Amino acid sequence: MSRMRGDQPDETEACCECGAQIAKTAMDVLEEALLLRQQGKPKDALNRVTEALSMDPSNVDALFTSGSLTEELGNGDQALSYYERALEADPTMLPLSSPKEASFAIEEMLTLLCVCSMLP
Repeated sequence: MSRMRGDQPDETEACCECGAQIAKTAMDVLEEALLLRQQGKPKDALNRVTEALSMDPSNVDALFTSGSLTEELGNGDQALSYYERALEADPTMLPLSSPKEASFAIEEMLTLLCVCSMLP
């Protein structure tokens, strides 16, 4: 959901048919970031994800994507911070169907956190 500042949305785009201004949501901006990532532009993608987070600071998808992109760009400490924020925002973000799967997921997450904390 786009947050309004006065009468202006955070970001708009023109309708392709009538030219009317349409407010973009954080998810719209996140989708743009994912396309940039697929195009091999992780820095540009991270900039768009940062914009999405400015619109919706607790967006779990944006937080996790920020962590992933930041890790890809070599900043493990910052990536770890994004991953932690994503888990704080939604502790159920990992789909788990059994206690064994939960145990495995926790073990994998701890390994990832340890690896991230050791990155330069």
